[in-house]
Amino acid sequence: MINVRSASAPIGLLLCLLILMGGTHPGQANPPVASVVRDLPAQAIASSLILLTSDFDTPPLPADGVVDTYEDVATITNIHLEFRNPLGWKDIFLPWNAFRDMYMDGNPGKHVSVDRANEMKDLFDVPKIILGGNDILDAHDVKRWYAKNAEIVDQDGNILKLLLAELLPPGKPANSAEYWLPYPRNPTVAPRDVVFKIGLQFSAKQIVYKPHLPTNKFHTTCSCEKRPCPSGCCPPDVATHCFNAADVAGHGCYDGRDIDASFQEQAFDIPRKSPVTSDVCYVIRYKDRTPPRIFEFGNEIHPPAPTFPLLGGPPDPTTGVCPPRTSTTGDFYALAGLAAKDNSGKRIYSCFGIGRMVGPPGPGPWSPPPEDWKFIGSIGVTLPGESLASHVFLPNDCLGEMKYTVFAWDENKVLNPGEPMIQEDVPTDCYGLRGPLAEDLLTDPGQARPFPYMVTKEPDQVRFEDLDIRQRIEEGEGTIWVDDNDRPNIIIRVQSMRDPNDVLFFPPVGVASVQTLNDAEYSQFIEKAPIRIEDMTPAYVRDYDIIALQLDGGARPLLSSVEATWASKFLPGPARSESFIRQHFRLENFARSDTDLQGNPIVADAATFGERNGWGYKAVLVQTIPLIEDVEYEVTIWAEDNVHFLNWPLSGKVIDPPYSGIERGEFIIDVPNQVPPLQIRRSWRKDQYKSEPIRVVFREPTVGEPTVPGPGNPSQHPSISATMFDYRGNERSLTVLFKVTDEKTRIRVLEQKHRKLE
Repeated sequence: MINVRSASAPIGLLLCLLILMGGTHPGQANPPVASVVRDLPAQAIASSLILLTSDFDTPPLPADGVVDTYEDVATITNIHLEFRNPLGWKDIFLPWNAFRDMYMDGNPGKHVSVDRANEMKDLFDVPKIILGGNDILDAHDVKRWYAKNAEIVDQDGNILKLLLAELLPPGKPANSAEYWLPYPRNPTVAPRDVVFKIGLQFSAKQIVYKPHLPTNKFHTTCSCEKRPCPSGCCPPDVATHCFNAADVAGHGCYDGRDIDASFQEQAFDIPRKSPVTSDVCYVIRYKDRTPPRIFEFGNEIHPPAPTFPLLGGPPDPTTGVCPPRTSTTGDFYALAGLAAKDNSGKRIYSCFGIGRMVGPPGPGPWSPPPEDWKFIGSIGVTLPGESLASHVFLPNDCLGEMKYTVFAWDENKVLNPGEPMIQEDVPTDCYGLRGPLAEDLLTDPGQARPFPYMVTKEPDQVRFEDLDIRQRIEEGEGTIWVDDNDRPNIIIRVQSMRDPNDVLFFPPVGVASVQTLNDAEYSQFIEKAPIRIEDMTPAYVRDYDIIALQLDGGARPLLSSVEATWASKFLPGPARSESFIRQHFRLENFARSDTDLQGNPIVADAATFGERNGWGYKAVLVQTIPLIEDVEYEVTIWAEDNVHFLNWPLSGKVIDPPYSGIERGEFIIDVPNQVPPLQIRRSWRKDQYKSEPIRVVFREPTVGEPTVPGPGNPSQHPSISATMFDYRGNERSLTVLFKVTDEKTRIRVLEQKHRKLE
C-alpha cells in the first residue's frame, strides 16, 4: 500500500489553534509571529500526525514520501486521509480550558506562578495543537477536526474530497467511492509521477504563543494592578516590577504584561489558501517496465507476428526477380523496413545482429545451418514510430536466408532483446516475451517486478560489448533474403607443353580478383601469368582483341541501364578506350561492393565498373599472337562464384564440397579447320574449382581473320569457350578464338610486338 506524507503546507484551525513550539533557551528572544506560523506545517506533519494511505501500504512509506511501482499495475484503491499519533494524541492535542488550567492560577492578575512556570517547561517538549472548547477531547474529536480542516490537491491543483474511514456516515460502506480520492490513472507515458499535496486550511484566528521564561529569579508583584509599585523598590532592569524578598511564593509577570493580554495582542487572521502548496508531497512514482516494440514499418499488427518480418524475399518463380530492398552477397545493405515504438514517447536506441552463415547446412531437412552471431553496423537512435536508424552491413557468401535480430532499448533502460511479440499492458505474461525469463511480472502494486532485461549504462552510452547477443529470443529471429547479383568468374588457361613458360590467361588475372576458399590452389593456378591486372601500366599492349561483348542480358539483367550500354567502351569504334579496357576487362572482384556505404546501388561509376561487374555477360576474344601448329597445348578452366553456401530450402539444391559455387557449366575446345575436325566438350563437375587439363594440338594454320561465331556462321578458327551458371542461375560465358601459324610466322609476330613495346 502507498502511504504518502505531506510536508510543509499551511495548517489552520477551524476554531482557535495554538501550537506551542519548543521553549527557547534562557535569554533567547521570541521569534517573529509570522516565522512561527510558517513553521507550523512542518512541525505537525513531520510528527506524523496525518498522512495519506491506501490499499497499497506495504512496505512502509520511505522517508522521502515516494513509493515506487510500475505503470501497468492494478489500480491503487482507497486513497484516504488517516490520523496517526505516534506519541499519543493527548501529547499533541489539548482543549483550550485544559491548557489554561496548566498555566493560569486563577487570580485576578492572571499571572503565572513560579512553580507553574517551571511545570510548563514540560508542555513545550512536543508541539501542541490547542482546540477551542471546554470539553475533554478524545481521539475521535481529533480525527473529526482533521476531517474538517485537511485538504488535498492533485498535481494539477484540483481540490479532492477526502474522508477519514472512522467518520463515514451511518450505512455507508467503507469502500464508497464518493468518500475517497479518485483512483490515479495508470500512466500512458512512463515514467510518470502522480502527486497529491496535503495541507491544513486556516479558517479562523490563529493565536501563536512562544513562551520565554526569565533567566533570573521570578519577580513577585506589589499588587501592580491596584497601585503603582513603590518607588525605589523596583530594580532598574525590570522597570514595572517590584521586588519583595519576603514573597518568595509570589507571582511573576511575563515580559511585563499579563499573559492573557499577550495572547490577544499576537492574534491575527490567516487567509484561506487554495490550492494547497507543499514542499513534500504524496508521490506515487510509476516506473517504466515495458520494452520498445519492434515491427514492420507501416504495418504494426495486433497481435504481433511471432517473428521479425522477412527483409527482401526469394525471387518470383516466373520472373526470377526479388522484391525491392533485397540484400545481395558481398554488398553493403542498409536495414530498412523496421520501426519501433515505446510508451515513453522518447528516443529509442537499437542495434542489429546477424547470424552469419559460415558453412553448409547440416545433414537432414530440418538441420539449421552453422551460424556465427554478432552485432554489426552501429548503434542507432530513432524516434518512436519512425524507421529504425540505418544499420549497414555486408551479407556473406550465402545464397538464401540469413537470420537477424534487433535489440532496442528506451531512455528508461528497458531492453527488448529481439522479441517481436512484445505487447503493451500484459505484464502477467511478461508482455509476450518468450524464453526462460518470461515470468509473470505481477500487477499487485507492491509486488510488481521489473522487466527482466535492462541495459546497465545510460542509454546513449551503451556499446556492443555491453550487450550479449546470446540473450536473443531465438523464436523471434527474422530472416534476410540474400540474393546473388554476381556472375561466376571464368579463367581460360592455355600453356605450351614445348615451352612451359609460354602461358596465356583470358581474361588477365589478378591476385585479389576472386574470393575463394582455396587460396593456395588459385595462387598455383595463376602462378605463371605473364602480367597481372594490378601490374598493368599505360604502356601495356594487349595480345587479344575484343570482337563481341554483351555486358548484360539473359533471363535476368543485373547491371544498371546506364552501365549495360557501356560495351562501346570495349569494342572497335570511336568510343573504344584502351585505358578503359586495360582497367576493366578483368575478372569480377567479389570483394568489391555494388553498393555504397549507405547501401545505395552504385551506378555509372566508371572507376569501379570492372571490379564490380567484370566483363559482364558474354565476351568473344581473338588472341592476336598466333599459336604454333603441331605444338601440344594444355587447356585448363578455372570457375568460381562468390556463393559457397546455400540456405534456400525451396530450391532443392545443395552446394557440395569444395563449394566452388558453380552449379553447372561446360567448356568446349573446337578445332574446325582440320580434317577431321576436332571438338572436345566437357560438362563442369560441381566438386571442383578447375577442370582436369586437356591436351590439344592444332594441326593446321588458320586463314583470314576470325569472325564472331553464331548460328549459321560457324567460325573457321579454333576456339575455346566456357559457360558457367551459379546456383542463382546467373550466367557468364567467354569464347577465345585463336590464330594458328607455323613457327617462322610466330617469331616474326613476336618481334613486331617487341618493337611496338619499345
